[in-house]
Amino acid sequence: MIIKPLDTISHPDFNDVVIHFTGRQGRSNRSSEIAVMSDWERLTKILQSSTFISAEMFGVNARAVCFTEGTAAGCSWLISEGRYSSCGIAFSKRYLFSLGGGPVLQIRGDEWPQVESLSESVRARVVRLWPGASVEFGENLPWWLERRSEWLYEREWRLPSVSGSTSFDLDQVAFLVIPSVDLLYEWVKKLTVTNIEMARAIAKMRYVVIGPAGILASNGVRQRGAGKLLTTVID
Repeated sequence: MIIKPLDTISHPDFNDVVIHFTGRQGRSNRSSEIAVMSDWERLTKILQSSTFISAEMFGVNARAVCFTEGTAAGCSWLISEGRYSSCGIAFSKRYLFSLGGGPVLQIRGDEWPQVESLSESVRARVVRLWPGASVEFGENLPWWLERRSEWLYEREWRLPSVSGSTSFDLDQVAFLVIPSVDLLYEWVKKLTVTNIEMARAIAKMRYVVIGPAGILASNGVRQRGAGKLLTTVID
């Protein structure tokens, strides 16, 4: 079958792109090789290899790559809260969906035991939604009922990866999220010596610098809704 592309939607609080941030605070199941890298090193490795290395998702025994569909204001909030750094790569939802990605499935904690029966690719997109519970006299609660898990604000999409890695087309990168313009320019300058084709590809990409207060710099990433939404036109 030929799957039709997702619709693009003009809505003030809806994003047609998703961003994979390479710097994340908190628990992580990254490999030791990836864990020791800086956020910028991870981004450059992803671009140079045109490949994502997936990580084990918590509590589901399945691997995926994580993205957020957060607007510019939403991403700024995530950065201001220390959840992420201004370093990442964005794709259209259409393209990520064509690779097998989709929005996460929020499952209540009291329904969590049913997750085990799902296929691996579906489990990779499952997130537990539960406020936690207090033990009453004589009870012994399992972890999925006792522990809190509330991540709706991340507005997460995931790309399941059974093999552990997923390749993508560099031409499909919507834009880069970078810590500073100078850092990007320095990298392109070095690439002109070691890999001129890669240097040209990166130099053509759009970029945005996002800080806690909003968008700090951009070279063609359009903003919808008075700077509240990151979006780009994908042919």
